[in-house]
Amino acid sequence: MKCTSETKNIEKCTWTDPSGSSFEIGSLPDGIKVVTNDQHICHIQIESLNQNQLGKWSCKVELEGEVFTLHLQLV
Repeated sequence: MKCTSETKNIEKCTWTDPSGSSFEIGSLPDGIKVVTNDQHICHIQIESLNQNQLGKWSCKVELEGEVFTLHLQLV
């Protein structure tokens, strides 16, 4: 799963899983790894998907003072 910004730099990226737990790239829970983390891409991968990880995920990014949230649905 990834959030991207083509024009502005991503200053902070926070993921929220279906249970409501939030985490940043520097503090990912077991079973989730960083694929890409740079100024324009915040990309994580679930190594072994389980039932608890199905549902609504969100990625909140801070871009040069603005905050945007993207919602993703894993089914």
